[in-house]
Amino acid sequence: MSEANKAVVNRVFEECLTKGNLQVLNEIVANNYSYHEPTVGNVNGRDGLQQLVMQYRTAFPDLQMKINQQFADGDTVITHWTATGTHRGELFGVRPTNKRITCDGIVITRLQNGKIVEDHEQWDVFGCLRQLGAIPASVKIAA
Repeated sequence: MSEANKAVVNRVFEECLTKGNLQVLNEIVANNYSYHEPTVGNVNGRDGLQQLVMQYRTAFPDLQMKINQQFADGDTVITHWTATGTHRGELFGVRPTNKRITCDGIVITRLQNGKIVEDHEQWDVFGCLRQLGAIPASVKIAA
């Protein structure tokens, strides 16, 4: 079961995020899906996930997602990923810079009956924005 769940999660990375095939979400994401990530907050439903993916794919039309490590235990899959892409569309109010970025993240995915029902994700938003020039390369930390 763990290997089958990893295969479902891999389809999100390969077919949806990297290739832009949003229709695959209809096959592998449950209607009651929920996504939790501090930058965008909670996203609910398959349609909400499709809108979120479109936001990132519009900002980075050449987005490439690489799975670095992946672990599965029962209905849970943990994936460490690296994203690369060229900033050609607005992201979080930052206008296109045509800069190439690389950032890492981790997502904990829960599946039920072969479909994704929940994601909890953390990724290097600060590093991404720094690469885009939206925040200074060096920031003083208050003592």
